[in-house]
Amino acid sequence: MAPIQLSRADWVEAMKLALVGNLLAVAEPNGSVTDDPNDFVTRYAYDQIDQLVAEIESSLQQLGRAEVSSRVVGDMAIAGLKKLDHIAYIRFAIVYLQMDDLRQIRDEINTLLEA
Repeated sequence: MAPIQLSRADWVEAMKLALVGNLLAVAEPNGSVTDDPNDFVTRYAYDQIDQLVAEIESSLQQLGRAEVSSRVVGDMAIAGLKKLDHIAYIRFAIVYLQMDDLRQIRDEINTLLEA
């Protein structure tokens, strides 16, 4: 069988992000690309946000409590987002910290920029 040439669009299509669970599925050729459907290997990996969620869940389970305050969960989430993704952090902080003034938001952004 003759090898097939895949366009950039085909490669982009081969890499998909699941909407639920942030699961990345990446299909890669085993070597030369052919029309053989068994020539591809699919690997799965979770993105950083999903990893943060797993870390928070693990930390909560280690507390050994039947119930945990939403404030504890929120504090863990905001601390993790601050390290991981500043845009996600600001978006979450606006709601979670009830920032209702643009000056508060600007001050928080400036704090991130200075760090």
